[in-house]
Amino acid sequence: MLTSSPLCYHYEKILRNDLLLKCYYNNVMEVPRLRQINLFSQVPINSLKSVSLALEVLCGQKSVEKCEAPNAKTLRQLKSSQKATKNRSSYNIRGASHFHYQVRISLRSQMMYNFLEKLIVTVLRSSSDYTFQIQSNTIQFTLGPSELRLFPEIQNHFEFFESAQNLHIILVTSALTEKETQLLWTGFLQKEI
Repeated sequence: MLTSSPLCYHYEKILRNDLLLKCYYNNVMEVPRLRQINLFSQVPINSLKSVSLALEVLCGQKSVEKCEAPNAKTLRQLKSSQKATKNRSSYNIRGASHFHYQVRISLRSQMMYNFLEKLIVTVLRSSSDYTFQIQSNTIQFTLGPSELRLFPEIQNHFEFFESAQNLHIILVTSALTEKETQLLWTGFLQKEI
């Protein structure tokens, strides 16, 4: 059984009431909340298992892997290389290297708050050069290898995550506007842990 996260407690006891007063909601159910956190990383086929294991260690939850087709530009390059080569088997070998796999994890409830607390405390407060983007009801991050090394689980086993270029994190909220999302995010950042 997971214990309640201090960040979840902060939301329920302080932040939700603060947002209720600031935004003039009629009831507590209208106050924006965090719905889920999606994490994903695109990796080549040869490092799929190690990156999948690293994300599972980081989040404590099983990951989902799926193949991602190359974009239109890559497909045009593959077609032109097919015309240029006469050996069909060499085309297939070269074409397979353009496919990337996506390792994805979706977190909800306590696991979501536990991961968000780790993200805020260990990574965002230690690194001053992170960027985020707010679009309607989502907050999007991209963490590079230098920021990923700040997670305690990855510090001990970074060899599993070396082949991943970036970790994309999307926080999905129930907010209706960007302003509500911004208020929710700044409220989470003001939590003193």
